[in-house]
Amino acid sequence: MADPSLGPASFWTQANALLRKNLTYQKRNIKTNIRLISFPFLLCLLLVLLQILINTQFDKPVNECGCKCVDTTGSGKCELQYSDLDQAGTCAIPNPPAWPPLIQVPEPEFRAVRTDFLPFTDLPNESCRTSGSCPATFLFTGNNQSLGEILLGNMITSSFQNATNVAISLATNVVGSDSFPQTTNFLDSAFISGGPIYNIQTQCSSNSTIPFTFQTSSSIPVQG
Repeated sequence: MADPSLGPASFWTQANALLRKNLTYQKRNIKTNIRLISFPFLLCLLLVLLQILINTQFDKPVNECGCKCVDTTGSGKCELQYSDLDQAGTCAIPNPPAWPPLIQVPEPEFRAVRTDFLPFTDLPNESCRTSGSCPATFLFTGNNQSLGEILLGNMITSSFQNATNVAISLATNVVGSDSFPQTTNFLDSAFISGGPIYNIQTQCSSNSTIPFTFQTSSSIPVQG
């Protein structure tokens, strides 16, 4: 115990005593201190090993875009057309094809028909679902009905506006599809699903079809 007759201890004396106390405490918990110091190093080592493992897996040919030698110097060109189905997802697409906008149209068997809870007289009879001839029904709302009908008439025409370029024709007209979007839309599912592309008109001719084909790239033709 300190002698009170000597007066209060100086700052350096107190600091020295506190330092010795902490050193003594840390010596008694040396194992804990080693674990605390080692943990960040072990964590960094684990991250390095994990990165090496990931790089090793992704460096496999199946996880890389397909390549092809294009000259005698051994230099290659890696593009989508040189890839198989497993490699295609890893290829960069700097200039993806532009697809025309499509309206999501219900499948014929799920289109609106006249029923007990939908007694509207302008809806078709339920029997059209069997033959797949049910028209698509669109709802438009607004306070001014006459203005709404004019706007709808300007958007949805009664004939197909044909153009020399098929893609421009599809973009100019109101078209739709009953296919669902995929995880990647490099190839729009509406154009590769084999289903029809619907031309939305106020009144369609019976069984009228317009076949078309256009090229999305040098090796991928699409028909509709």
